[in-house]
Amino acid sequence: MKILGIDYGDKRIGLAIAEDTWIRPEKTISNKSIDDSIRLIDDFIKSNNIDVVVFGLPLPFNNNKNERFLITKAFGDKLKHKVSVPFEFISEIFTSKLAINASYTKKQKISTDERAACFILEAYLSKNAKNVNVIKKI
Repeated sequence: MKILGIDYGDKRIGLAIAEDTWIRPEKTISNKSIDDSIRLIDDFIKSNNIDVVVFGLPLPFNNNKNERFLITKAFGDKLKHKVSVPFEFISEIFTSKLAINASYTKKQKISTDERAACFILEAYLSKNAKNVNVIKKI
């Protein structure tokens, strides 16, 4: 089973794939237009035979739906209705900060956005083992 993790940002969107127990960074999409980004992600899903999409949402601790949450959720909803595979939202609190602080070598050339998508997948896989942190209905 192939699972696509998505870290959404206004300028860039990070993609990573989990397959079996491996998680790997895949691609960074420049987010110049919502429609183009959705088309590129949909094409990526089809060409990589993705089975499930996991989309990170910046859910605040106090559950107040701030502007960042609303923008990200609107994009996720639009993407969810475009793709033809199961789609789940998951809390992605601190994934960007973790990605920025993650150690890596310069040779790896992995973008912060792709690393954040890897952390989203890690949280999702942990959730499947522990049944925590999934946003079912928002």
